[in-house]
Parts: sequence; structure tokens; C-alpha cells
Amino acid sequence: MLEKDGFQSARWFTTDRQFSGDKYRLISLEKFHIDFTNDKILAYMKYGGGFFGINFDDVKNALKSPSVGALIVGFGFQDIIAQVANRIPQAIIFTVKNKSMDTSPHLFTADSKGQLHRIDVNVLELDAWTKVYNQMLKTLNHSARTSRK
Repeated sequence: MLEKDGFQSARWFTTDRQFSGDKYRLISLEKFHIDFTNDKILAYMKYGGGFFGINFDDVKNALKSPSVGALIVGFGFQDIIAQVANRIPQAIIFTVKNKSMDTSPHLFTADSKGQLHRIDVNVLELDAWTKVYNQMLKTLNHSARTSRK
């Protein structure tokens, strides 16, 4: 839903195995180490005997065309999102959770810097994701206005 409404997803890389879908690409372990040494890796983590993450070029490419912004979805990988927040201070981080769920400790620094915006959602509610999307747009529009001042 978010991509069709103006967000553009950054591609993820993996060094161990190909994931399904066009949002992942397989790179060699050697390329990962070269990119890491040349500071081209935005965020990464070890997973299943290899690495996966996002590099700066993929985020730049995602930012070229969208009308709303680049989207990095980190389902269950809050440490990746925390690395993004640390490396890109102007990043706006959304955590979308049920009201009863706690925010990950990985995101406490982003929260203290004002980057984190929690959106509580009841996934069983009619139009739940539309409400989430509208809240994201409201937050992004507010952030854009305050950053111009």
C-alpha cells in the first residue's frame, strides 16, 4: 500500500542466499567487505551465516523518484533501523505496533533524538493501514514544515 501511494522502497542485499522478490539482491561476501571498507554500507547485520542490509546507493536510488520519501521496512530488525537512524540524522522512523507492544530498546536513541514516531494500530480494525498511512503523512508533512524554519 505504501509504495503505490508514493513511497519508494530501498533494495536490501544479502550475502548468503537469495530471498524472493525484487527488493533483495544477492551480493558476494567479498563485495560486502569491499563496500563496508569503503563506507558504502548504511546498515547491516549477521544472519544465517551471512550478512544482509542496505547500502547507501540503494537508498539514494530510492530517493530519486518518490513523491513522499524512501521507505526502509525493517520487520523485526530494529537494530538495522537503529543503524539507519544513527547514520542519517534527518531520518524519520516509524514504529507501527499494537498498543500492548513495547518499543524495541534498539530504538531508544532514535526516540531520544526525536526521530521515532510510534503509531499504534489494531490490525483487525477496518481501514487500519489507511489510518497508519495517513498518520505517517501527517508526521512527514509536519517534519517538512518544521525543517524549513
